[in-house]
Amino acid sequence: MSNNICPICNMEANVMFMTGFFAECVKCENCGIFYLEDSISSNMSWKTKACINHYLMINKEDNESKKLIPHFHNNNWEDGIVDNRIIISEHEVLKLLPQTQKETTQKILLNLATRLKYKGNTFITYFSEEDEYLFPVFFIVNDYGKNSLFNQLEETLEDLKENGYVKHVRALGDNQNSYTLTPKGWQTVEIIKNSGKLIADKSRQCFIAMWFDSEMEKAQIMIEKAIHDCKYDAMIISKKEHNNLIVPEILSEIENSKFIIADLTGNRGGVYYEAGYAKGLGKEVILSCRSEDFNDRHFDIAQVNTIRWDTEEELYESLVKRIRETIN
Repeated sequence: MSNNICPICNMEANVMFMTGFFAECVKCENCGIFYLEDSISSNMSWKTKACINHYLMINKEDNESKKLIPHFHNNNWEDGIVDNRIIISEHEVLKLLPQTQKETTQKILLNLATRLKYKGNTFITYFSEEDEYLFPVFFIVNDYGKNSLFNQLEETLEDLKENGYVKHVRALGDNQNSYTLTPKGWQTVEIIKNSGKLIADKSRQCFIAMWFDSEMEKAQIMIEKAIHDCKYDAMIISKKEHNNLIVPEILSEIENSKFIIADLTGNRGGVYYEAGYAKGLGKEVILSCRSEDFNDRHFDIAQVNTIRWDTEEELYESLVKRIRETIN
C-alpha cells in the first residue's frame, strides 16, 4: 500500500507499518490516528471500511481529547482499552452498519457534517474512481459489483436532495459537481447529536470496573450489594442495553458516575485504564484486590490505599465501610 494514502478515506495521510503490532499506523487529517491490522487492510470490504469510517468520524474529537488510539483487528483478542489503544474487532465495528433507511440517512449526515466541518463547505462528486473517498461516507457497499457503486452514490445523493438535507452548489465541468449540507441538514445533525444526551441525574451512580470472569461472579454480586446498601446505583456496562461500541459507552458511564469501584483482581489492563481515567476526571476511585493477586498490582498504584480481601463477605463489609466514610 502507498505510504501516503489513508486506507479508509483514500485521502493523503502518513501510513507506517508497525512491526510490533503487525498493523499500519495511520495519521490522517480526516480520520485522525488509528491502527489497522494488516489482516483487515489486505482484504477489507466496503462494509468494514464504511463502519470504520463512521466510528472514526463520530469519535475522532473524543478519542483525541482522551489521547486514545483506535486499533482495529480481526484476531481472537478481547476488546477494550490496553495502554492508550482502544481494541476494536472487525465483528464489533460492523455493528455500526445501518439497518434501516432512516438510520442510513442519519449516519450519512453525521459523516458529512464531520467531513465538512463548517457550514458552506462543499464536497465534490466526479462519478469516477475519484469518488472512492465518498463511498465510506455514504455507506456504499460492493455487494452488487463495481458498476453499482456509482449508481448507489447517485441515488443516495438524489434521496438526500429530495428530502432537503443536501443541495447542489454548482457544476464544475467534466461531470464534476459540488454539494453542501442545507440548513435543514445541519439542524438534523444537531438534533441527532443531542438526542439521548439529556440524561437523568446520575449523581447516585457508581461504575464497577473489574475482571468479568466466572470465578468473580460472587465478588461482582457482593460489590453490587455494597453499592446498593449504601443507597447508590451500580453500573456494570455488560448489563446496559445500547447499540454503540463498548469502549465509548464505558467512558461515557464513567463520566456520568459519582465514583468508581475498581477491583484489580486478575490484573486486567482495562480496569487500570478505567480507574486512571476516572481519577483524571476528579472522581473518587475505590480500589480493591483479592489477596492472592495483591502483590501483583502495578507499581504505580502500589502505594494507593487498596482494600485487600480473601472472601467475598470481607469485600462486601470493607466496601460498605469505605463508601460510607469517603463518598459524600
